[in-house]
Amino acid sequence: MNEQFLSYKKIQPGKIKGELVAPPSKSVSHRLLIIAALSGQPCEIENILLSEDILITIEALSKMGFGLDLRQSTVIFSGEKQTP
Repeated sequence: MNEQFLSYKKIQPGKIKGELVAPPSKSVSHRLLIIAALSGQPCEIENILLSEDILITIEALSKMGFGLDLRQSTVIFSGEKQTP
């Protein structure tokens, strides 16, 4: 492998704040649901692709105690986790 094409950047932990708009995607929807649940912060995901496996993921997160509410194609996380 040619070393001149490799570059490394150290990523520092920190808070992310902002808004991202992307077309609905099952793989992105799964990742966003899991990231939002694990963040422990209030979070709203709009325009989520509601396929059968996404609905199963939402149900699983709810059963694990993550506070969330599904409203049409929007999932709202409370940022709280209850003991199931």
